[in-house]
Amino acid sequence: ATSPVEPLPMSPSSLALYQRCPYAYYIKHHLRISSHAPASEYQMIGFLVHNIVEKLATKELMNVQDIQSYLDKEYSPLMAQVMVNTLNSHWPLEDIISFFKPYEGCVETEKELSGTMEGIELKGRADIIISKESTIEIVDIKSGSVATKKDIATYDYIQLGVYAILLKLTHSTQSIKASLLSKGPKIQTPIDTSDAHYIAYEQGLMQYLRQLFNGLKQAKFGIDHAMSSEKEIANQCRVCDFYHACHKRERHQR
Repeated sequence: ATSPVEPLPMSPSSLALYQRCPYAYYIKHHLRISSHAPASEYQMIGFLVHNIVEKLATKELMNVQDIQSYLDKEYSPLMAQVMVNTLNSHWPLEDIISFFKPYEGCVETEKELSGTMEGIELKGRADIIISKESTIEIVDIKSGSVATKKDIATYDYIQLGVYAILLKLTHSTQSIKASLLSKGPKIQTPIDTSDAHYIAYEQGLMQYLRQLFNGLKQAKFGIDHAMSSEKEIANQCRVCDFYHACHKRERHQR
């Protein structure tokens, strides 16, 4: 399609998909075609990690016994034990529990954030938001690979920055931090609005987002319209649900 279209409401994740592969975005969000593929073991573990970490952050679960009881209710005894063993191999439960103990303030999970940029409605859900008197921290849980500082600085990974901008729209007087929580557990905070370099980062990100928005408005849904680096495009191709319909199937290495 080349005729201008009215852009759909976007989430940070759908915007990132358009960035990596406009054609996959078009199939999924405009044609609304689903792969109907069952969730992989990797996806199931990722969902479980998010669920457990969010419940520990809000103190809904307090210790290993609470986690075991929760899993026993959700799964068969054998599957519950498999899940515990799998979690402990990458996300040691005692370490996650200890990680959140010192956190104070109001903790919200799956918090909806929304706003309008360049006439396009953006709406997403932050995994965890921790609010203190003068600071708000967004925590994005990563059960898989984690973006590097370079990925964020060069806008190859935009989701965390978009969350920070959306939160800033409604909390302009507070300092905002955006962090990535990954296995270990390990946390890094690459975005901090009180940092001297943040203004330049935000200006660059907004300019980059305008290019993405213009592509959406002009219906640039071709594979070659992707704006990500070759590395991120290759990563998308390896996991894409729509490679059977791709014009460049040789890129998928399957």
